[in-house]
Amino acid sequence: TVFIGTVAATYPITATITARSGGASKSAALTVEGATLFNIGITPTTIVGGRQALGVVTLTAPAPAGGTAVQLGSASSAIGFPTTVVVPEAAILTNFAVSTSPVNSKTVYTISATQGGVKVAASLTVNPPALIRLRLTPTFVLGGRVPIGNVAIEDPAPVGGVVVQLASSNPSVASVPAS
Repeated sequence: TVFIGTVAATYPITATITARSGGASKSAALTVEGATLFNIGITPTTIVGGRQALGVVTLTAPAPAGGTAVQLGSASSAIGFPTTVVVPEAAILTNFAVSTSPVNSKTVYTISATQGGVKVAASLTVNPPALIRLRLTPTFVLGGRVPIGNVAIEDPAPVGGVVVQLASSNPSVASVPAS
């Protein structure tokens, strides 16, 4: 028996509902399930390495007294997040931080959430920092003079640096290294 206003119980709970009128009766079975894991999401789904994303786990119904623990995991240790989050009592979701490290190439990570035999997963795409500027100083030179080139990326480079490919539209006049 679960009394009105009670959220703690052992699920599933079954009941038979009966209607009677004029000597006739009809019955129907009802099964009440407790809160189970519904979804995991990551926002944004694509991020530059070194930045932080936000994760959220959602239940099918409000968590019972004491909350509902959800285990988190990934095959990679290159992203950071708690191994367990708790959806608070009477809530249907909870947030958690996902930290990333700089990467040299686009990398897709999967974060899974498990609770009560239910497992769901979400993907997070981590990109290397983007090229945001190429500057030549000076931009006008006399033949034989060499300008200085400078490139900038939007975030710190990962360990080992970032390879930036260079090209010239007229290599016989202005040659550049390949990277």
